[in-house]
Amino acid sequence: MSSATKLDATRRNMERALKEYCPEKLLKEGSVHSCTEVTNDTEATADDKTCLAKVWGGGGPNGVPFDDSAKWVELNGLFSGLRVSQITYGSHRWVDSIQLELGLGDTKWALQPHGGTGGVTGTLTFSEDQRIVAVDLRYEKYIDNVHFWTDDGMEHIVGGPGGSYTKTVNFKEAVLNATGRLPESAWLVGLYGHSEKYMDSLGFYVAYTCSSSELPGPAGLARTPGQLASGVATAGPSREPSPSALRLVDVR
Repeated sequence: MSSATKLDATRRNMERALKEYCPEKLLKEGSVHSCTEVTNDTEATADDKTCLAKVWGGGGPNGVPFDDSAKWVELNGLFSGLRVSQITYGSHRWVDSIQLELGLGDTKWALQPHGGTGGVTGTLTFSEDQRIVAVDLRYEKYIDNVHFWTDDGMEHIVGGPGGSYTKTVNFKEAVLNATGRLPESAWLVGLYGHSEKYMDSLGFYVAYTCSSSELPGPAGLARTPGQLASGVATAGPSREPSPSALRLVDVR
């Protein structure tokens, strides 16, 4: 059975259940004012799904390539509940190393660690309701620090005080730049870039809300060489990937 057929069957089942449950239960209890409104909201939700894109950040010119990969990001499925549950890092003057742990419901799994073994080790832990929706990078030869911004307005900092150049990556705006469509939400679920003894450069796997009509391929590409999926502000040099590296890596 195709995904579209499964989606249609699920929608029909939900609509049928609501037609029976809403007037007999919800309406009588006063939980809702209109069963029509509830049915319409459910139909709209059934059209939503989660897509995955690669968004470039910035950094220095050296290091060995690494990539968390869509395979590991989507190990337990690509759904709206997928999130970063923990960040483990080493840092002092620069960001020495970084590793993400993902969560989906009660299931958690660690992605690969990146970088060296130096620095003071620390951990950032995020609640089930928090999503990382933007980052600020400071860098020169290496990544000096990363500021992770969550959707509740909290700032979480990794790294030292230096960095000559800055880059802000707002994930919703980066997806808009790449696809031409502004998602309802977009959040961090993985990393790629270059590293060796330190973190040299960083890019991001971003999950975002998309409609059932959204297609892979050109929608995930920067549309012109100067229009990279790379956030909202930058200053100074940065290793930039080719547009093909910014393709949409999965759509469900």
